[in-house]
Amino acid sequence: MDRGINYFEIDNAVNVLGNFNMISSLEVEDTLLVNHGTLTVGANMNYIGGNGDDDITAGAGVSIAGVLYIDLAESTKIANPQVVDLSGLSAGRLAVEGGNSPGGNEVVTDAATSIAGDVSVVFENSTMPNTGILLGSYGGVNGTFRGGSAQDSLTVGAIAASMNSVVLMGADSDTITLESTASFASAVLNFGDGIDVFNDNLGMPYPFPVVIQNLP
Repeated sequence: MDRGINYFEIDNAVNVLGNFNMISSLEVEDTLLVNHGTLTVGANMNYIGGNGDDDITAGAGVSIAGVLYIDLAESTKIANPQVVDLSGLSAGRLAVEGGNSPGGNEVVTDAATSIAGDVSVVFENSTMPNTGILLGSYGGVNGTFRGGSAQDSLTVGAIAASMNSVVLMGADSDTITLESTASFASAVLNFGDGIDVFNDNLGMPYPFPVVIQNLP
């Protein structure tokens, strides 16, 4: 039975010395996690979603010393995309997974986002359109984005001078936008199958090695 929405809102200062886990895997209702205050986690934060739409707004004011792991799971709701908005967030490492959702999945990091380590976004099990906007400062060595089998869109503009970035889009017609702010140790952009679009706002000659694959 659908009871409505699970709503978690942080309005004040929350300080967790160890790990912070949020698990809604048995829920069929939508789950919203919204930060309006400050959240400081001394170790890792894990979010495991359920069968409803999971929307997470955990940006400015959120600091995770260790790994921020978000599993959006599969949604059975016909609604908006499952959204992870991490604008302004600070974390040691970031890993986001999105299952099959009728509205697709979306992840956003903005120019104020700071990730000290590696970044991984995996939507490969999704058969609906997904969106990734990856900006900010990344300090890790490995960066990965895996798209699904629908028309995915990815914007890359992170400043990550030590990171080797690999983008693997799936089937269908995908779009990759390489912003003028992008800075990596190297980048591989694999468009996969389909009639794809490449918006190159960085422009040649590239200031770092870039390999483009499967672009018609």
